[in-house]
Amino acid sequence: MYPEFIAIYVGLAILIALGVAILILLIKLNKNNEGFPTMPSINTTPTVSSSQPASNESKDGNMAFCKKCATQFSASERFCPKCGTPR
Repeated sequence: MYPEFIAIYVGLAILIALGVAILILLIKLNKNNEGFPTMPSINTTPTVSSSQPASNESKDGNMAFCKKCATQFSASERFCPKCGTPR
């Protein structure tokens, strides 16, 4: 065995010992659930804002405007609810 390799082997042994010690500490911390902060739980329930349209009315075309009084109303209605003008 070459004398130059002794330092390399000692260094590798120290690195392996440190790695094993770190793994043992991590396992102990994980078992105790200390040292590792847990992620806060996220509420996955969807919330509906009051600014969103109702389910039968959407922003992309289910609304109509009266030709006479410019009142906005649902496209499913045949007459203007304010003045009675047909669509």
